[in-house]
Amino acid sequence: MSSKTAPDAPRSVHRFAWSVVWQVGIVLLSIIGGAFILGVLLDQWAGTRTIFLMISLLLSVPLNLFAMYFYLRRKMGTNMNDRQIEEVAPSD
Repeated sequence: MSSKTAPDAPRSVHRFAWSVVWQVGIVLLSIIGGAFILGVLLDQWAGTRTIFLMISLLLSVPLNLFAMYFYLRRKMGTNMNDRQIEEVAPSD
């Protein structure tokens, strides 16, 4: 039984890590892309050059940080709770 769990454990950790990397990347790109499109549309509507584009891109930085903090906190919190339960159970 232990010989099966040892090789599977690194695979599941790598899958988890890659899934987090892809999800974080998609969220980052969608926020930046949305800010870019919104900035361009607002610039066209207002008749300005790039003021709204720069403002929206600058505002996307804290929005990305906020989104990543809460996403990773939720993702790692769930994973850490599972690990703590597994580590505590055998010692009891």
